[in-house]
Amino acid sequence: MIFISKDTSMRLEANSLGLPVEDYTTNEVDEFYSGKKLTEDFDSSKIYAINKHGGLNKSDVSFVKYLIPNENFVLRNGQILF
Repeated sequence: MIFISKDTSMRLEANSLGLPVEDYTTNEVDEFYSGKKLTEDFDSSKIYAINKHGGLNKSDVSFVKYLIPNENFVLRNGQILF
């Protein structure tokens, strides 16, 4: 039997009683994040602005709740602007 807990004081107490102890880890990753997000039905005028000016203002990407460094976005609209 192994005593598993995040509570350090409980692990120390169990260890003092001679029980084998381990830290409970919830931070194990089952899947890795690919680094990209797909956004469907994105405003075509904003896609045009990206192509013309090389980027968008922060206010134009309000659909993103938080940004991760080096994150990429796939913006799809389904329309062609000329």
